[in-house]
Amino acid sequence: MAADYRLWEHILKYLESQTPCYIDESLVENIAFQLAFCYEVCLGCCRSPEKSMYWLEKSKKKVIDLEEKVNAIRTDTAPFYKSVDVGIGRIDFVNEYRRNGILQCAQKTYEARANDMEHTFGNTHPITIDLKSTLASILTSQGNFNAAEALLCELIEIHKETKGLENTKTADSMNDLAHVYWNQGRWKEAEEIGVQATKIFTHVLGPNHPSTLASLANLASTYSNQGQWKVAESLEEHTMNTRKMVLGLEHPDTLMSMANLATTYRRQGHWKLAERLELQVLEMRKKVIGPEHPETLTSVHNLASTLSSLGRWKEAEQLEVPLVEARKRLLGLENPETLMSMTNLASTYRDLGRLKEAEELEKQVVHKRKEVLGLDHPDTLMSMGNLALTYMFQERFEEAEELQVQVLEPSKRILGLEHPETLTYKINLAMIYGYQGQLKEAEKLQMEVMETRKRLLGSEHPDTLISMLVLASTLWDQGRLDEAEQLEVQVVKGRKRLFGPEHPSTIKSMHNLAMTFLSQERWRESEELQLQVVELSQKVLGLEHPETLCSMDGLAMAYKERKCWEPAEKLEAEALSIRKRILGLNHPDTLENMENLISTYKSQGRQEAAEALEILVAESSESSAR
Repeated sequence: MAADYRLWEHILKYLESQTPCYIDESLVENIAFQLAFCYEVCLGCCRSPEKSMYWLEKSKKKVIDLEEKVNAIRTDTAPFYKSVDVGIGRIDFVNEYRRNGILQCAQKTYEARANDMEHTFGNTHPITIDLKSTLASILTSQGNFNAAEALLCELIEIHKETKGLENTKTADSMNDLAHVYWNQGRWKEAEEIGVQATKIFTHVLGPNHPSTLASLANLASTYSNQGQWKVAESLEEHTMNTRKMVLGLEHPDTLMSMANLATTYRRQGHWKLAERLELQVLEMRKKVIGPEHPETLTSVHNLASTLSSLGRWKEAEQLEVPLVEARKRLLGLENPETLMSMTNLASTYRDLGRLKEAEELEKQVVHKRKEVLGLDHPDTLMSMGNLALTYMFQERFEEAEELQVQVLEPSKRILGLEHPETLTYKINLAMIYGYQGQLKEAEKLQMEVMETRKRLLGSEHPDTLISMLVLASTLWDQGRLDEAEQLEVQVVKGRKRLFGPEHPSTIKSMHNLAMTFLSQERWRESEELQLQVVELSQKVLGLEHPETLCSMDGLAMAYKERKCWEPAEKLEAEALSIRKRILGLNHPDTLENMENLISTYKSQGRQEAAEALEILVAESSESSAR
């Protein structure tokens, strides 16, 4: 039933308010009969036989008259239902409820209405099915994946029995189930059922129908999460181009396709391509739907994420601060989109070294999500995990560990031991252990995650390679350099095959391997590899990207091991100049850069230059402490 539950509530209240307003007795009786019907079949209210009989008496009609009307709806022959079952496409009630902060209230209402409708009309009636379908979407958005899955499996079987497999209602429910699997990290299952749904839409509606293209877009997202980015990119380009042709460049669905493609570019490290496309989407959305429309604000959010990936944190902050304020004003502080904007701004503050500001924002987000969603909701757990990371960067390791354990345990229980988020929380806890010198505990967790990801995703999935890289880091910290090297070589090879030699992730793994060579006193190999890393970073990421500066640090270290002081000093001074300008004197990376340059000055006997820089470090550290 393509109608918001609030519409039916409004109709009911309106009818009740009108009964005293009319002198015409026949009109009053007609309204009373409509109210008797509403209370009998729970339209806009909970089912109430008592109230139904009250209004039936007012209408001066008989029970048999009411039963005939109900039976007409039950058999799906009444004009009432035919008039609302129109082909207007699926309506996204969930985001509407979320934006208005009434999602939990809506869930309770749909649960009650679905039960009442099933009791009155049966589980195969279209009204019951539509209510359950909306309820499943709400449950999914609330992180109640098991309940959503059970409901959707039931709906799929009902659709197959009543309408057959080759039916768009069946395909809609299959896509909804794929979305549940997607949220659970069950991407293979999501892919399988998404492919089925797309085939049904293509066969029934044709390849260019909006529902077919929406199904293709969902499928592309599933491929993207499995690291099959080229497949995802191909599907998204096809969807975008078809929508441009069928719907036009400025249609909301076309712009959504462009935004999805930009996200896939971003995930592949093609940040410049992503930025260019996101700017186009942002400008068109501003023009077509206005600068403060929710979808326009989502475009601002996406562009800020890409700028952060490019290391352009100041520019990201300039977008995120007004975005947070706009969403607070338009949607309210408790709205999930407002809280997500605050989360991203906190992450930017963390990148900028402004850890106190990051902490303050993250605490607000945790408090609001606990209040609105509850302690065990996936979004609450995610925000607690972010705060734990900020504590870690502040070297408040005991608080970080305590909070991360609080996140991990409910995640195991609610999302499952093998859910992607649970595995990420284990990796984060391992990182906190590592900072505290608890290397065996860190290694144990990292090994568990790596083996789980190998089994679930394959040995060359991007997430598996990340697991191998963090484990290599822990082995490196334990002095087990040969084992670390073996893993890092696998990661470099895997990322080259998966992404190509110029992908940012490949370059990062080459840098790690070069640093391991350095620790193994393989100076020449380290220098040669680090030189490649610097050149690739400057070409792909730009001279001012944080990863480029990090690679310059690594190459400087390799030069210093061979007592090549002049090129080392040149690199460190260049990196310091950039960091001062972009990050400021008080940023931890800037301070570390200055310490390295002081060491290089001293090694050359340039005491005055070293002392001048030491004074600057002391002043900056004191200012940062304040």
